[in-house]
Amino acid sequence: MDNTTFFTDDFTKRDIVCFAQQGWNFTSHRPQHLLKRFARGFRVFYVESPTFHANSDRYDITLTDDQVIVVAPHLQDDDTRPDVTTRWRELLIRLFNEEKIVSYIFWYYSPQALRVSTHFTPDLVIYDCMDRPAEHDQHFAELTDCEHELFNFADAVFTSGKKVYEAARKLHENTFLFPNSIDRDHFATARTFKFDPPDQAAFERPRFGYIGEIDHRIDFELLAAVARKRPRWQFILIGAVINIHSSKLPNFRNFHYLGTKRYEDLPHYISGWDVAMIPFAHNEYTRFINPTKTGEYLAAGKPVISAPITDVIRPYGISGLVSIAGTVNEFIKVAEELLAQQEDERQRWLDKVDTYLTGQSWNKTWGEMMGLIGTMLSKKTLQHQFGEEDALHEGKHDLVDA
Repeated sequence: MDNTTFFTDDFTKRDIVCFAQQGWNFTSHRPQHLLKRFARGFRVFYVESPTFHANSDRYDITLTDDQVIVVAPHLQDDDTRPDVTTRWRELLIRLFNEEKIVSYIFWYYSPQALRVSTHFTPDLVIYDCMDRPAEHDQHFAELTDCEHELFNFADAVFTSGKKVYEAARKLHENTFLFPNSIDRDHFATARTFKFDPPDQAAFERPRFGYIGEIDHRIDFELLAAVARKRPRWQFILIGAVINIHSSKLPNFRNFHYLGTKRYEDLPHYISGWDVAMIPFAHNEYTRFINPTKTGEYLAAGKPVISAPITDVIRPYGISGLVSIAGTVNEFIKVAEELLAQQEDERQRWLDKVDTYLTGQSWNKTWGEMMGLIGTMLSKKTLQHQFGEEDALHEGKHDLVDA
């Protein structure tokens, strides 16, 4: 598909203003993959959540290598001040004035950003829904209220996985499934690397690796139990520790926390593993999750053991591409089977993986989104034009009747 055909003159006169959940440099997930592609034809403003205790209310702007304009708001004092929303809204107004943002699309990842943006008049509103509020979250009530308002405000809802799609389509009639995809060529380079990064090179084998946030989604009890039963197995976790105290993390000799790594370097680390993991717990935080890492691990050529996550079972588990394990004994059994695979058996599995991944890419997802957005904008333009004509005709009738 030639995606440049979507960039008509009217189309590219609009900007995209994205209200983000996380900082641009925090990780490289769905928002980064999509928005850097949109930045090929639009000005894209990636508005992060505000930070506090600044000397003055201000925003900083940086331009990424992919031409995404990252906006970082900074507010004085802390988030308990009663005028926080007002001051953040004023910063947005200043941004729109100074950057001459006149015709624009709103793109939401953060429902809470609705508090500071409903007074604007976007040409189109997209809610790219990757998850739903978790009942155990301390801000559950606020998040639920904001999301409900966002469903009412949005023209369309995009969803990242089957599970969240099934929930969202009950709340918005224009809900579309755009599953998380992969940067296949990038991760496929892991199949040819012949050396380990220095901070991983000394670990023995077999190695079980994980990349992603290290937080309440991970089943630490399961991993700790497996580590005790198989003390020679090495567990490598790459990512930032988020919202969990380090004392809660397994502290065994065969556990290795390597911190965050550059997206460019991830294939180097995955290359040195024997098995990749998605060791998520079964809780409210993982109910709607669709891990982008599933396809990335597979593109890297590594066998995968995953917890029974709905959007991993469908389609990867039922297709025989990913092994599903929800208990300690299941994990050990599946892991030992994978480690014992012969080369010809592994190659047959890898051929199956490559067949399945053929044609999947973020470029394809982006192109399909572009087509739908163009259609929606055209419809709204026509509705607006016909609406004005109808109003004009009604006015003429009123004059005749008078």
